[in-house]
Amino acid sequence: MTIFSTIWSDDVAYRSQVEVLDWRQLGDRGLFRALGRLRAQDVVIVNGAIGFPGKWRDLASLALRRANERPGVVVADATWEPRSDRAESSAPRLWPLNDRVNRTLLERVAGPRTVACFLSRAEVAWYLADTGRPAGAAAFTPFFASAEPPEGLQRAAHPYVFSGGDSLRDWELLRDALGGLEIPVRVATRHTRGVWPPNFEVGPVPHDEFIALARGATVGVLCLRHDVRRSVGQQTYLNLLRFGVPVVVNDAPGVTDHLADLPGAYVTPAGNADAIRRTVLGLIDQVDRESRPALAARAQAAVAACFSQPAYLGRLISIARSLEIHPAG
Repeated sequence: MTIFSTIWSDDVAYRSQVEVLDWRQLGDRGLFRALGRLRAQDVVIVNGAIGFPGKWRDLASLALRRANERPGVVVADATWEPRSDRAESSAPRLWPLNDRVNRTLLERVAGPRTVACFLSRAEVAWYLADTGRPAGAAAFTPFFASAEPPEGLQRAAHPYVFSGGDSLRDWELLRDALGGLEIPVRVATRHTRGVWPPNFEVGPVPHDEFIALARGATVGVLCLRHDVRRSVGQQTYLNLLRFGVPVVVNDAPGVTDHLADLPGAYVTPAGNADAIRRTVLGLIDQVDRESRPALAARAQAAVAACFSQPAYLGRLISIARSLEIHPAG
């Protein structure tokens, strides 16, 4: 058995165990041909998060193969529920089609040697309940922090709260929780509709500025939609912790899976603005009193130990190895 992967990484351990099929080098047609040449006894790790902009190239290439000729498939970051609602979509008219195609392709490649990997335990349960597939057909694979830790603390001269992201955020909850505070709130998002409190500064920023704002924050706050069957925000709140910034996140799919018992992370009840406000004010006071380097170090160490890219890729490889075909003996 050979393990192939359409997910590129420069991680040495990962590349020593998989043969990478790099779309950037192969192009759409080249990837289609490469996936078509895989043998039934092989296993391939594909990216399930590639939707309409990427022409669903990973799953679509496999879906066109006959089921009995298809290799084992590990679908990383599988998409069963949409990552945004219609109002957030850049192409709202195509939103229902995108959702339908995502589900259809995932159903098409589902088989005895297919595992759909999700970023929350709740999504695993929902997918299995919706499809009636056996328990081993889906797995929870915690996500990872993508940003490198800063060299030393990079705090702004004046304290502020940072929030950001675009998908499935609960902006009303954020406004209710932090509106009227004396501390400024910097929100990096392209979703600027609505009336924002005077202490808020809201607007889209380039990626480099997004990272700089996150690194310089006193506290990070993410208010996520808890009324949807989709987890979001993992990379943002894990990156904040990687920067040594304490985070406050309301309970939503995937949040406790990643942040339970993690130093520097505080999970508040779903939809409770008062709890978010109290926690943020307490953290600002704590940061003022406590040695900030020590606070940052605990958060950074915890994320590095539990939520690194090598750990995430290693989980995918372990799942791929579980799909190996053993000769009858």
